Amino acid sequence: MNTLKNLIIPRFRDLQPEINSSCGVVVCREILQIASKPGLPTRPMLQKLLGYAVALILIAGLTAPPAAATPINVDLELVLAVDVSGSVNQARFELQRDGWANAFRTTDVQNAISGGPLGQIAATLIYWSSANRQVHSVDWTLVGDGTGSTISASAFGDLIAVAPRPFGGSTAVGSAIAYSVNSIANNDFLSTRKVIDISGDGSRNAGIAMPAAVQLAIDAGITVNGLAIEEVTNFSLTDWYANNAITPDGFVLTAETFADIEAAAIQKLVTEIRPDPVPPTDVPEPATGLLVMLGGLLGALSLRRRGAPMAS
Repeated sequence: MNTLKNLIIPRFRDLQPEINSSCGVVVCREILQIASKPGLPTRPMLQKLLGYAVALILIAGLTAPPAAATPINVDLELVLAVDVSGSVNQARFELQRDGWANAFRTTDVQNAISGGPLGQIAATLIYWSSANRQVHSVDWTLVGDGTGSTISASAFGDLIAVAPRPFGGSTAVGSAIAYSVNSIANNDFLSTRKVIDISGDGSRNAGIAMPAAVQLAIDAGITVNGLAIEEVTNFSLTDWYANNAITPDGFVLTAETFADIEAAAIQKLVTEIRPDPVPPTDVPEPATGLLVMLGGLLGALSLRRRGAPMAS
C-alpha cells in the first residue's frame, strides 16, 4: 500500500487548484486513508478507491475555470463617459441623463446603428468624477435592432434613464479616460473602431494628467471625442477639450447649457456610429493659421479646435 500511496500523493499535488473545494478535500482525505492502510489492497478497497477517483475527477471538472467567451463582433465599441462632479447639481444631472437617454431613442441614432456593416454596436455608460470615482452605470451592452441577443437603441436609452447618480466629487477628466481605455480593453467585444465619448462641464482639477491619459487611448487605438458643456465655465471649455482631452483623430462638440445636451448628443452619436465618420459641420473654429484663412469657406464646421492653451 505504501507504493500505492506514493503514486497517489504526487497526483494530488498536480490537481491542487481543482481540489480546493470542500467536496474535493473530503474525497482526498478518504482516498489517503485507504491508501495509507498496511498490507495489500483488498478488492473492496480498490473498488472504493476507484469510486473516489471518479468523484475527484468530477469535482475537478466542476471547479475548473470556464472557457473564455468568444468575443462578439460589432461595428463600434463606444464608451459614454459622463461627468457627475460636484458642479453637476441634481437638475443638471437630470437634464444630462435625459439628454443621452432621449438621443438613443431617436430614429437618427437608430438608423446610424442599423446602417453599419453588422448593424450592431457595443455601448456602456460610465459616470465619473474624482480620480478614483468611476462606475459602469450601464454595463457593456450589445445594441442593435432588438432581435437575437441585441437590445434596441431605445431600450438602451431606457437603461440610461433609470441609472442612478452614484456620487459627486472633483473633475478627474484624465482618470475617466484611463478608466474607459481599460474598460474597452476588457470587454467581450471586437471591432475596428473604438471611441470614448468624454463629456463634462469643467476642466481637469484632479487625477491623471491629460497628456498621459490621452496617450493611453492613442496607444490602444482608441479615439477620444469630447462634448464640452459651457454652462458653468468662465472660459472656453470647448477649447480646453480640443487642446487637452481628445486624440488627434477626435473632435469636440459644444452644448452651451445642459438643456442643449440632447441635440448635441444626437449629432455626436450619429457622427461616431456611422461607418465612415466625418466630423460634424456647423460651427467654424479652425486649428491652424491656414485654416483661419479658409474660415469663411468652412463656416459650417462644428468642430472647435483652437484656443489659448490651458493647464492640463
